[in-house]
This record gives sequence, structure tokens and C-alpha cells, in this order.
Amino acid sequence: MHLEGGLKMSYIIIRETKEKYLPDLMNMWNDGEVMKYVNYPNGLGMNGFKMESWYKWLQSQGDTKHFIILDDETGFLGETFYCYAKKNKPASLDIKLIKNARGRHVGNLALSYAIDMLFKNTKAMTAYVDPNKENLPALSLYKRLGFEKVEKQNDLYPDAVYMEINREKWQKQRLESIRLAPIDRDNVFPVCFLKVKDDQKNFVATNSLSLAQAAYQTECIPHAIYCGYNLVGFLMHATDEKDGLQWIYRLMIDRDFQGLGYGEKAMKIVMDTLKKQSKSNRIRISFEPTNKIARQLYEKLGFVDSGQMDGDETIYEYTWQ
Repeated sequence: MHLEGGLKMSYIIIRETKEKYLPDLMNMWNDGEVMKYVNYPNGLGMNGFKMESWYKWLQSQGDTKHFIILDDETGFLGETFYCYAKKNKPASLDIKLIKNARGRHVGNLALSYAIDMLFKNTKAMTAYVDPNKENLPALSLYKRLGFEKVEKQNDLYPDAVYMEINREKWQKQRLESIRLAPIDRDNVFPVCFLKVKDDQKNFVATNSLSLAQAAYQTECIPHAIYCGYNLVGFLMHATDEKDGLQWIYRLMIDRDFQGLGYGEKAMKIVMDTLKKQSKSNRIRISFEPTNKIARQLYEKLGFVDSGQMDGDETIYEYTWQ
């Protein structure tokens, strides 16, 4: 998500809540305009002691994760979280944004992230939200994300609209939303800041290095991988000058979004494109021999060992008639 500001485009950061963000959270929770739809028109009346107590409680909750939403230039925008408190019961979700964050697709991006993390990190099969019936922006957001209204009596919050989405539906629509987009001034910084897991750093060049390569090797075509509004990875392909074959030079998925099928779907998209461009009915890719995850993915997609090496990397090929 990228928002215009200054010499570069600002972008949205979502990260697990740390103690340093408690003052921002407290100010938002004490803002009656933000809290009116959860029956606190005068705010929660939080203070430093209460915030520290809440934070200690949060650290003790295994299947509850709370995230801060930030703009890299202007700072705090809001919160989102998931809570899978009762096994075999729907997990709860919520999002709150300060006034200046609304109308900028921040809610879609941040809540999508929270739902991804919920279904990735817990065994929850269903998630629910329960917005106030008069909170029309929230109702619109949840409907766009695929939540459906379920009739359920709520004596504590009679004005709440109970809505659910299940794991299978969410994952299906997320995979359908995977797309490749050009790298431009709007997204170049966020692409450079994507990270793999620490034990994967030796398997793939940084995106910054790949973009530098593409700047001088014009046959290289870099892409950002998006899932809906979420930037989830990077891919670069080329027609190799040495052998004239279609190559996939780079593929990386940000560490937060790994394990959700996004890399496989991005590969299928680019393979369909390269099959139309290829004159030899062959696509190549190379990787470190010790990268077992990459090997499993490429073999699943139909790549086989060519028996050749590119430096220290194994070359795999995909061919078709």
C-alpha cells in the first residue's frame, strides 16, 4: 500500500505491537469518535497503568496477536488483531483506525494481513466480526472481504451485526487475487524492504540487488507480487542472452506471507506468460542445492533437474509440447 507524500511515496507498515506503541494506542482508545461504535462514546478512559496491564495480558495469549498499523512518514494509523481464544470456535477479528487513516484502503490491507496471519498461525477454521449496524464503513469493508451475515442473538451488543468467513473461502479468494505488477516509484521502497526468513538469506539475492541488475540488464523484467492490496513478494524473469531461453531469475515471498501458496500461484502466472513467449518450449530456473523448499515447489510445478549447474546453483527445466 503506497500513499503519496514528499519525494517518495509513503507506505503502510503492519507489525506486531510493541510496548513503545502503547501511548498511541491509549490515545486512540480514549478517543470517543473512534470508540463510539463499540459503545464507548467517551473513550475507554485508559491510563499508563491500564495499558501496561493490558500489554502483559497480551503477551500471555498464545493465539491472540495484536498489530499496529503505521504510515512510514506520518506514524500511527490504528490497530488490528485476531483472537482464537476457544478451540473449535470462530476466532474474533477487529480493526480500528484514526480519522486520518480512513478512506485510503488501509482497512482492507491491514485486516487482510490479520486474517492471513490468523489462518496461517492457528487452527481456526472460521473468523467473525461483529460491527455496529450503523458503522457503515466497517460493514462495507467486511462485505468486500467476503464476510457474510449470520443470524445470531447478541444480548450484550444488540446493535451488532455478526458476520463470518471460513478458512477455505478466504484462502480461495486470496489466491485468486494474486497478481504481478511493475516496479515503479510508488512501490520500489516497499519491494526493497521485503524480507525472507533468516535461514533463507543465502538462497536469494536481495530485491535491491535484483533491481540494480534489472536497471543495467534490460532483458530482466522485475515484478512486485501482490495479494489484493498486500505486497507479498518479488519475481524477476528474463530471456537469457547466453542461451536465448526464458528464465525465472528470482522468486521471493516475504517471510510473513510464506506458507500460504502465494509463491506457487505467482509462479503459475509467470509460467503462463513465458510459455507464450518461448520459442523452445522450455523455461529454466536455478537455485541453491540446499534450498529444499524451492526444490519441492519447482518439482511440484513440473520442473525437473537438467543435470546442469549455473555456478553453484542447480538448473531445473520445465518443458512442454
